[in-house]
Amino acid sequence: MQSIKRMGILYGRLGLSTDPELIERRGAGVRAAAEALQEEDIIGILKAAYGLGTEDGAFAFLSHFSSVDPTFDVRPSDREAALLAASVVDYVIEDEAEDSAKLALAMVTGSCTGVRSPAGHVELIGIAEKALAFHQGNANTPPEDREYNKQPNSLVNAISAVGGHSHPHFQTAAPIVTSALQELGKYAEENALEAARSDNVVLAYVRRLEQEVRTYWWVAGGWSIDADMLFSRFHSDEAALRAGKELADKNHVALGLFAAPALISMLVERGRENELAKVSLREAAVRPSREWRRQNFGASSSGPLAQLLPITTALGYAAESDDAADWEPRFKRLTGVDPSELFDPIKLGVQLYRECLTMRALA
Repeated sequence: MQSIKRMGILYGRLGLSTDPELIERRGAGVRAAAEALQEEDIIGILKAAYGLGTEDGAFAFLSHFSSVDPTFDVRPSDREAALLAASVVDYVIEDEAEDSAKLALAMVTGSCTGVRSPAGHVELIGIAEKALAFHQGNANTPPEDREYNKQPNSLVNAISAVGGHSHPHFQTAAPIVTSALQELGKYAEENALEAARSDNVVLAYVRRLEQEVRTYWWVAGGWSIDADMLFSRFHSDEAALRAGKELADKNHVALGLFAAPALISMLVERGRENELAKVSLREAAVRPSREWRRQNFGASSSGPLAQLLPITTALGYAAESDDAADWEPRFKRLTGVDPSELFDPIKLGVQLYRECLTMRALA
């Protein structure tokens, strides 16, 4: 697979050994770790890939390398460990395994609009973005045409047997008639079940379309549900943050809408004459009301996903500190993101939108 080839190239870039036998053994370990990856392991392996800590849980995947290579001696603190974590994520995303879509979403979210990148594997964000776009595009495909269920041979033969029976006594004909009726009943029930399944698929599709239409009407109105006022009345960064959070509440597509950046842009830019200026995270994190920040991000900013969700954590930390500056050094130590980092307001809103989706997917 391409992910294994990329791993070999990355070993060379980092100045690590590119001995073919070593790369082959590492490739076997990547496959073993990828195949064993469960949903509950996603948070840990992403932290390892981003170099956000060396706790045992983040590097539990290394045990799978030892199982296929008795000579494996990489420790969590080694640069190679973070590269292997990123390679496992790369493999799972490329293989389109069961959790690949969630992993792609969480990987893109963890990059915080490109501020962070996986240790030693800068291409992985682009790979995850392409995979996420692919899965988003397939999230609401139209139902397929239903095929007619022909009568099975067992029913045809049973009915033919009834017509071909000429004995005058009903007792002799009864088993043949009963068999035909039983086969007819099975056929009718199977068709009813298939019709119900087909109807449910159509209904689910219609519900998703209705939800999308309602979402677009909400965007067209430009009205913040949480604040009960127009988005245009907020400062651009607060409008973007609120738009990202409310869009996640409004539409429940698991991986998010492909058009989310455009929708958030429409909400934020409407009614503003001047071009949107970039804003620092320290400014944006204290702009919305503390009550709104505490209510929506207080708990999650201290949860297991806090390191992977920088905007959520910044909003929660700032509110917890009553907007005193002492939240900033704690935040930087935890996430590696500098509060002075400048963000485009639209990207800020999209980032928070994805963080809300990631929380919903992995919490």
